[in-house]
Amino acid sequence: MIWELPRVDLLGDGSGAEVPALERNIRMSAAMVDLNDMRNAYRFVQIANRYPYDIFLVRGRYRVDGKSLRELFSLDLTKPIRVDVSTNNCSDLLADLGSIVVK
Repeated sequence: MIWELPRVDLLGDGSGAEVPALERNIRMSAAMVDLNDMRNAYRFVQIANRYPYDIFLVRGRYRVDGKSLRELFSLDLTKPIRVDVSTNNCSDLLADLGSIVVK
């Protein structure tokens, strides 16, 4: 699956002037999670779907939607996986994930 950068109405007036989200200084937060157990993987997806921001799982050159159980299982889950979150502060998400987060 090819991911495109989300586009945002630059002027906020619906005129069509758009700019990719990365040009708006949105920072990505990252953490490592351990999803080598089916329960952990399912719990991760349930928790990720509670949040409005984009959550991606990254393994090597592969990046998948962290809110999709089907896409999650396309990755190698035997080792910890990096989670990229499109927000400046994801402490609430990390607190909800609890023991899944690798410290």
